[in-house]
Amino acid sequence: MAKNTNVQGLKELNDLLDSLTDPKFRKAALRATAKRVMTPVKSTMIENAPSEIKNDVVIKTKVNTNKKLGNIKGFIKEDKFNELYSEVTFSYKKGTHGDESAYGMAMIHNYGRRNPLAKVSGDSKFHVFGNPTNEHLRYIGTTQGTYFVDKVRFEAEPKIRSDFEKYFLEEVEKQIKKHDRWIKKGGK
Repeated sequence: MAKNTNVQGLKELNDLLDSLTDPKFRKAALRATAKRVMTPVKSTMIENAPSEIKNDVVIKTKVNTNKKLGNIKGFIKEDKFNELYSEVTFSYKKGTHGDESAYGMAMIHNYGRRNPLAKVSGDSKFHVFGNPTNEHLRYIGTTQGTYFVDKVRFEAEPKIRSDFEKYFLEEVEKQIKKHDRWIKKGGK
């Protein structure tokens, strides 16, 4: 494969990416670019996050290179709409912060809590000193949001765009070299 060193626009970059005929090399280029771009955003999020959820910041990346969407009726999920979806978020594992996940705690810290009442549904009950009560509502208070997620997003967005363009070309060229070596060794 000839290496196109004069990439001036999106069309040339897309043609360069399309020269990676094997999906695993295409995925590797997209995933490596996302990791390089999102790592500084993760660091910034850790700096701005409240202390109890700092260790739960994660980078989620999905690459949909060879996935078929099947029979679609109406709505396509956000993480399947494009070939690459990457975000800095919080762990979804329940029970790490009481009954709540780190993601839930981050949303409470970010947007605040406006409803001062906690409510249980069904056969669930609140417990006091380990004993069930007959209460279905409990006053838990309200909190002001700190909007730390929105602040990080607003500050990081322009840098993400410029870094992605820079790193993506490097990663595609690196994967083209690997792809060429693989073909020479008898791949395909």
